[in-house]
This record gives sequence, C-alpha cells and structure tokens, in this order.
Amino acid sequence: MKLLSAPIALVFYGVAIANVTAADHPPQNLSGQIHQLLQGSTFDVEKGAITARVLFKVDGDNRIELVEVDSKRADLKWFLKRNLNGRKVILTATEKKSDAFVIDIKITPEI
Repeated sequence: MKLLSAPIALVFYGVAIANVTAADHPPQNLSGQIHQLLQGSTFDVEKGAITARVLFKVDGDNRIELVEVDSKRADLKWFLKRNLNGRKVILTATEKKSDAFVIDIKITPEI
C-alpha cells in the first residue's frame, strides 16, 4: 500500500467553467479557487483513482454551502467537507449565487 501526494482533477458542470490560470496569479473563477482550497492533499491510492461528486451552492456571504458529497471513500468525503464547507469564494459575472454547482473530483497517483 502506497501513500501518495495525489493531484486532484476537477470537472465543473453548468455555469462553472474550468479555466487555466497562471501560477503566480490568484484564480479568478470558482474552479480555480476550489482547486486551491483542495491542494496539498495526501491520499492512499493503490491503483486507478478515487472519485467524488460534490453538489454545493454559494450563500449570500459568498461561502460554499455543501448540499451533498458522494464518494465510496469516507476519508475523501471528510476531506472535502472540511476543506470546502463554509469557505469564502468570489463569484465571477457568469456565476450566480442562486445556481447549484456540481464538481466531479478525481484523485490519481503521481507517476
């Protein structure tokens, strides 16, 4: 069993669109902000990948409000709840507080 520092891949559906930003600039979209919140994770990934689907909204104070976290891994669920719920984000002009967002998260072993 290997313990690896795992990269996290995020896929957004709906109004949240993934964007590539320069490493020296803070991310401006929701995808980049969430990626930053989830960096530095370490998970035990033997083979393949571990996944989760997260459904959330952004409240009136611009804080992430988790609706549902679905994963077979309890440690991943705990990590996502701990690192996302209640965290403040900045929405872009195309992202609305009333929208529900879905993130598919995939963690793979480093090669």
